[in-house]
Order: sequence, then structure tokens, then C-alpha cells
Amino acid sequence: MRLLSLIFFLAWSSGALRAQNLLANGDFELGNQGFTSSYTHSPTNLSAAQTYAVLKLPKQAHSLFANPGDHTTGTGFMMVVNGASSPPQPVAWSQEVAVTPGTDHTFSIWACNLYGASPSQLEMRINGVTLPPLAGVPIPLGDWTNFTRTWNSGIATTARLEVLFASTSYTGNDTALDDFSFTAAEGPCLQDAQIPAGFEYQKLSADATVPGRSNPFLSGHPDGTTAKADIAPTQSPVLATAVTSGDILSFSAAGSVSFGGAGNPTTPPDGSSAGASASEVGIAGYTGAGSLPVDALVGVFLTDAIPANPAPPVMEYPDGLDFEILAPGNNQIFYIGDGLTGNGTGTRQQFVVPSGATRLFLGTTDGFGWYNNSGAFEVSICRLRNVAAGSRLVPTDIRFDKPAYTADVGVPINGSIIIDPVPVGGLYSQGMIINVSNREGTVAGIITPVTNTTLDHHGIILNSPADTSTSTGVGGLKGSGLFSPALPVLTRSELATFTLTGLPAGLYDMRITPWNQLGPTEDIFVTAYSETLDPFITFVPSTVEIIGTSMTPEVTVTGAITLNPQTGLLEQNLTFTNNTGQTLHGFRLYVTDLPEGVILWNRHGYENGIPYIDIFGDILPGASMNVLLEYYRPSRIADFIPGFTLAPQEEEPEEPGDVPPLALELRILRIDSRGLLVEFKTVAERRYTVQYSDDLNIWKVSQPSVEGTGERIQWLDAGPPKTATFPNGTRFYRIVESD
Repeated sequence: MRLLSLIFFLAWSSGALRAQNLLANGDFELGNQGFTSSYTHSPTNLSAAQTYAVLKLPKQAHSLFANPGDHTTGTGFMMVVNGASSPPQPVAWSQEVAVTPGTDHTFSIWACNLYGASPSQLEMRINGVTLPPLAGVPIPLGDWTNFTRTWNSGIATTARLEVLFASTSYTGNDTALDDFSFTAAEGPCLQDAQIPAGFEYQKLSADATVPGRSNPFLSGHPDGTTAKADIAPTQSPVLATAVTSGDILSFSAAGSVSFGGAGNPTTPPDGSSAGASASEVGIAGYTGAGSLPVDALVGVFLTDAIPANPAPPVMEYPDGLDFEILAPGNNQIFYIGDGLTGNGTGTRQQFVVPSGATRLFLGTTDGFGWYNNSGAFEVSICRLRNVAAGSRLVPTDIRFDKPAYTADVGVPINGSIIIDPVPVGGLYSQGMIINVSNREGTVAGIITPVTNTTLDHHGIILNSPADTSTSTGVGGLKGSGLFSPALPVLTRSELATFTLTGLPAGLYDMRITPWNQLGPTEDIFVTAYSETLDPFITFVPSTVEIIGTSMTPEVTVTGAITLNPQTGLLEQNLTFTNNTGQTLHGFRLYVTDLPEGVILWNRHGYENGIPYIDIFGDILPGASMNVLLEYYRPSRIADFIPGFTLAPQEEEPEEPGDVPPLALELRILRIDSRGLLVEFKTVAERRYTVQYSDDLNIWKVSQPSVEGTGERIQWLDAGPPKTATFPNGTRFYRIVESD
């Protein structure tokens, strides 16, 4: 976790407090006062319909009623009602309050069933108008449930709030009511005083109901994913809103939840006792220094990608949970609570959307198994987006949704192209070409882009501006959206999706370039404010790996180890087949499992005590190369079986130096199909390198050098690994002395 401490947001002043309940005695702790009712007040006997009492224990007035504690504290007062059994339904509870015109308000009540299988249907009204839908009280006895309705005051200056029993069942229809509230929608947005001078902000609001069973570890995961004994989508968290990097979010939350099957949710959004849950399915949990209260409201920012292991580090809170500003990373569960620095009071907290994030999920905290949690939080979200003149255009990446893609041969690759951050106001026009090529620069594969449907495109061009037929390795798209700053044409960062097919095994590069159809004067990427984004864009490439049956050359032993009587060395022929799907520029062969006394004679060196040879030169996909290994063994007995390991080798072979060749008499003899034998006189303990040429102009260096014995030695050119190719035709040789 990192707290933003060096950016301008910390200069903002304190914000507003939680909205005040406009109702008197909404929790009934003052008894039978502060409201009116058309029902009969009967504090000792509620056996008759259309009666009510304000009690701590419902059984005090009806022996068959359930006896739950009140919703506020579990030991306080509640309104206990035996609903009317015939229409027209009288008003069970009513209160009138003053309101500010043109203001959103929230009317909230809590209710639970007290008797029978016919629970009440409650009607919530303001100024005689029903706020749909009817509030159906659940059947389980004593299971407190919250019902919330939103109302705008319009031109009204007063509001008469009413609760009626819409159901008329004689058996049942018995309900406890508690914790009525009516609040002006101060909302979660920061006040104007909190916004720095010189900046204007676009305030975008969203609301969400977050059930207690919302497991944040399932954020962004497809149906069927399991985590912590829960499964998507049954226990999935709530996708609350789309976001953009750099947005500032603030929250307001109310309601209560409980874990572990408790029927009476009592824990507010700040949570209760400390809890922990380890990271899983690509989502960082809350453990150690990052532990969080149980039953708290939390969030998770995600990119467009499905979360995958390994998860990022757990977020920590070195300054506690009363922070003023928090900057979570993607895929990290982070604490929200009630959105205030204190418990129900304090400064509105601010949350910075991380780079690349496009989605916000909301859930609750638990240790394991959210499936039996109860209750819900009602959450309002305010998103502040900078739209100040001169600050709309910022450095922007257009990139693929993954830095690298991997697939088996024959399996299509599906991905997307995203813009991050999305330009303020949205994107009016765009034009792109997607190119796929192998490491030699040859285009390959068939790529088909599909535009984001929020843009009204002129059309999709499947290859290039000049050709509308399908073309290998190239895909393009171009179009524009509706020009309206008030209605952004892009609400998320995805510009297009694509499907890539037809690639053989190998490594490839995938690049995005702008498509400029009208020449250098055309602005290609234009925002909804008619601003050209072109100078601010960086196009970020990606790589593609197509996996075949093998990504290393195949080594085949083509013959037994035999003695060459001319050289006195044991020889073994190998065949290397390039089945990787790409051109190889060289590889290193390690020869293992040699018994004591056996030396790889034509080795190029040792690595960790293991002899190796280097093979240089391009080997095309599907091509083969024959290599001759030479072993020295005093006994000349070929009763051993070497092992072989391959590794890429990109180093270039040594170039001939300026050392003049030695004036030596060379004897050259072709030995049937095994190559050319070169014999020359040597001086003991001096090293010699054989250089060879096929045209007397270009000379190459053989590997390895040889050590003189003081006698004539014989050197066999059988192609790799000593020389790049087998000497089928004329070949010239010269000898230089090595260092």
C-alpha cells in the first residue's frame, strides 16, 4: 500500500460529515412519541388487527410473537405492529418534516417478521405518493431487513412520510419496525472547498447495494470460479462503476451486515473485530499489517483483464484506517468502511484510481465462506474527474491488454486494445493498424479487429488502407463517435477487441501504428473536445509466443559411436532438426554422462565442468543439420552413451584476425563421404586455428583451435561443429597460430 503524500490532493481541506437523520425518534428509543398512527395503541395486548405498541420484547403484548432484540442495539425499543386485515389500509406510521426543494432524499426503514408464513408487504409513501416497489418482509422470524427508497423534493418544502401495511392476511402480517431514517442526499462528493484552486471537476455519481455475501476475491472472475468456499456469480461482489486512471473517488455507506449466518445483521460499514484472509485467485487479501475489520465495506480496482496469480502484495495501512487519501493498486482489496476518517463522523476520505484500472468492485470482509452472510450496505459513490482547460490532454498509452500472449498451435488468441487513460470527454475518432511479424520481420497470421460498439465507426478495414481484402499479418480499424462533450463516446478504456489465428510455433512481435488515411495533416486520435491527442500517444507493443510440440531443436543420434582409424578418434553423428517454427541463429550443445577418461575432442569449451560445442548459422524452420562429435579415449572402446542438452546461442562466431597465416605445407585428402582431412606439421605446446574459405575471399574461423604435439597432426573437416557447412565442393585452408 502507498499513501499519496506528495501530490496536490493533500492540500484539500476537510469535507462534510455524514448526512443528518431528519426524523425524530426514528429508533423509537423515546417510546410512543414523535410520530402519528391511525392504528390503535395497545401496549399490553396486540392480539387484534390494526394495533401497535412500542416495546422492547414483542411477547409482552402477544405470546405467539417472536421475541427478537431491536435493530438498534438488540436491547432497545421497536414498533411492534399487528397489521390491518381489511382495506382500505390505514397509515401505521407517519411523520412530517421540512425539506429543501430540489434535493434528493433517502427514506430507510428496518423490518422483521414476528409470526406465521404470511409476512407483511409494506408500502412506503411520501406526500401521498407510493415509492415502489412494496417492501416484502422475509419469512424467517426476527431476520431484520433494510428497505431504502430515494425521493426528490422537487418544489416541495415539507415531506409527509408514511408506512402502510399493504397486505391484509389475518394470519400473520405481524411485523416489528425500527431505525427509520430520512436524509438529504449530501452524497459522497467532496465539497467545493476541497477542490484545489485552478481546477474544475466533473462529478459523476453512482449507487450500489452491496450484500453481505459479496466476496471481493471473486472480483472480475467468470461464472464458476471458486474462492474461499464461495462461487461466482452467487457470491460475486458488486461491479459498482467504471473508472479511469487518476479519478478521485469518495464513498458514503450505510446499512449493516453480519457474517456466519447471523439472522440479525448489526455491523455497520466500518466493520467489527479484526480479521484476515489470505490472497487467492490473483486478488491480494488482508493479512498481517494489512488485516481489516470483519464485515467492513471494501473495494477492488481491476483492469479489463481477469485476475490471475500471483496476486500483488497485501495492502498495508501504516497510519491506520482513518487515512485522508489512499492510493490502492490493481487487484488489491482495500478498506472503505463508511467513507469517513472517523466512525460515522470526520473528513470524507479520498481514493485515487490506479493506472490501468477500468472497474471498481465492492464487497465485504470475512475470513472464509461469504455464502451465509446476511444484510447489505447501501453505497453511494462520487467520482471526480479533472476536466479543467489545459489539463485535459495528458500522456496516453494505446496498448494491448497484455504485454505478452501465449497459446498452443491452432488455438486462437483473443485480446483487446485499450487506451489509458481515456481522454476526458471521450474519444471522437481513431485510426489504427495492427501488425504481426516474426523475429525476422516477416508478417504472419490473420488478425481480425472488432471495434468497441460505443463508437459509431465508419467501418472496419481488415488489412490496410490500400486493400480491403484479407491480408496476412495486418489488421486495421478506423471510425468516429458522436461529437458531444456531455455524452462521452467511450465509457471504458477498450478501443477494440481482436482475434489472432494462423500462426505456426514461434515468437512474434505485435505492434500498433496510427492509420493516417488523409496524409500528414490529418488528426487521427481526437477527443470529444476537438483536441488532437496524437502528440500525447505512445503505442506500446506486445509479444506472442505460439507453442508447438517442442520449442527446442530435436536431437537424433544417427549412428553408433565408431572408431576413425585415420585420426584415432571415436566419432558419433547427430542430426539436429529445427521444429521450433522459427529460424534459429545458433545453439549450444552440452555433452554429458561421459565416463572418466573420455574427452570430447572437438569441444569449444567447458561450462561448469561440462564440455560443449557451439553451432552457428541460420537453421530455418523444419531444416536439419548433421553434426559430427569426436571423442578421445586411450582404449578406443565405444561402450558409453553420452547425454545431450541444448540451449540457445546467439553469439556470433569469431571473425578472422589480422594474424598472417603460417607458411606450412598442408596435405589435404578427401575421405569418402566423411569430409576433408587436413594434415600439417606442428610445434609442441603451441595452438593453431584452421581458417577455411570456399572462394579465397571470405575466410572463416573453425572451432575449436588445436594444440601442437611436435609432430604432424590430422584435422578432419566434417562440417558442424568445426565448420559451418559440410565441404561438398572445393574448400581452401590456411593455418594461423593462436594466442
